[in-house]
Amino acid sequence: MNQKRIPDDVFLFAGYALAHAAYSISDVEEGELLIPFVLTEVDGKQTVRRFESESQADAIASGKQYISRVKKSSDLWALAREGTMKTSEETDVDVLVISAGQLDLTESLEVVQPFRPNRGRDEFAIFPHGIVAVGGEFEDDEQSGRLFAIVKQGISYHPRAELWDIWQARGAGIA
Repeated sequence: MNQKRIPDDVFLFAGYALAHAAYSISDVEEGELLIPFVLTEVDGKQTVRRFESESQADAIASGKQYISRVKKSSDLWALAREGTMKTSEETDVDVLVISAGQLDLTESLEVVQPFRPNRGRDEFAIFPHGIVAVGGEFEDDEQSGRLFAIVKQGISYHPRAELWDIWQARGAGIA
């Protein structure tokens, strides 16, 4: 368990959801976005529910509404979506965002992973440093690195986890 009392299982589940999100968009055509999805686990059984809509914002809102209903009965849950964030140079970078939690957990966890979209040309890349926010506040680099190491363990549980290293190697050269 980390200093803010989020169990490692939540970080592991977030990592698994992050790997699934990355795999889901790794080969999309230019202009296509990740279809937001919620991953839940109840008694060891995982379920994925995707949220398609006319806009990404509407799909994300539907996913958040769904989370508000299922988090009271799910052992673990994660919402995966795509977005953008500003870099320190004030440029936009594409990110995968995973919000995760577990039954009776009051703190929130977000994992933010910068990436380069595929654009239909086998260019998908994961940038080297993911970011962790606990309780709505980004962790400092040292703590974020420690917590992201747990997230990476969760990534390793995904059936296509071997692709993560390939995508990250591509991203290391452009980050």
